[in-house]
Amino acid sequence: METSIFFGNGLNRLNPLNPTWTAVLNYLKAPRPFDSDMLPNTLIYDRIILEKHFPNLDFLNIENDIKKELASQFTRIYPVQIYIDLYELPASNYLTTNYDDVFIHSLEATYNFKVKNNSTEDLYSVRRQKEITSKMRKTQLWQLHGSIDKPASIMLGLDHYCGSIGKLDSYVKGTYEYTQQQNKVQELSISDKILNDRFSGSSWVELFFNSDIHMLGYSLDYVETDIWWIIDRRARMRKYRELEGMITNKIFFYCSEIEQQKKQLLESFDVIVDVIPIDKESLYPYEEHYSESIRRIRERS
Repeated sequence: METSIFFGNGLNRLNPLNPTWTAVLNYLKAPRPFDSDMLPNTLIYDRIILEKHFPNLDFLNIENDIKKELASQFTRIYPVQIYIDLYELPASNYLTTNYDDVFIHSLEATYNFKVKNNSTEDLYSVRRQKEITSKMRKTQLWQLHGSIDKPASIMLGLDHYCGSIGKLDSYVKGTYEYTQQQNKVQELSISDKILNDRFSGSSWVELFFNSDIHMLGYSLDYVETDIWWIIDRRARMRKYRELEGMITNKIFFYCSEIEQQKKQLLESFDVIVDVIPIDKESLYPYEEHYSESIRRIRERS
């Protein structure tokens, strides 16, 4: 079984110079700041763009300008050593909800490699992928929530999340179509791909059914509806009579702590929760947490 690494913004935060989501959103709120500690980021973003709309101005242009500004904020993120450790794992695919290229930039001082951007999507990110080729191997980097290379693809608002789930649902059901090199491509359903071993490799969605997924540096907040949706769909399909015993990959979720209800929920979705507590007396507690997570991933790969 192939290994896929799924990482979130928690890894970027290992470099204290990198911004928090709160700082970025507060920057975008100007000149009309508001309290938002009880709101999810998706709805904070939606309020920001809705309140920036003025009569006689095109709303879509306003949102596009905000996303360009958001992209510029994420170009100011510094490399993190942990990404080199991740790259040295025997993984074929890296999945991230981060928009930035810090994973790639972090490798530049150590490895000589070429990056090929294979993305053709303008808005959604079902197939958004960059191919990284070095002497070590060829790997794929999938940016699930968009990329600063294409500001319109940055997924943060509720409208974008819901539209994305529609695309994912279409891919799973086999109604997803796209054009590649002027040719129309019609994807088979995930069920057909499993039954006939005909995975196309065109989307990160397939990895949730045919590779072991290791999730770290990612809180999996309930607002991340697209990721919850694909995990839930996989768990449901594992119970289909026609697919019984055919979806054998594993999903691991590494965290430092977790609420019992959330842990039980993930386990009901067939996710293996691996709690690695933070040593609060350590000088580098999170670095040690992620190092131990990587050690366990290596043992399981």
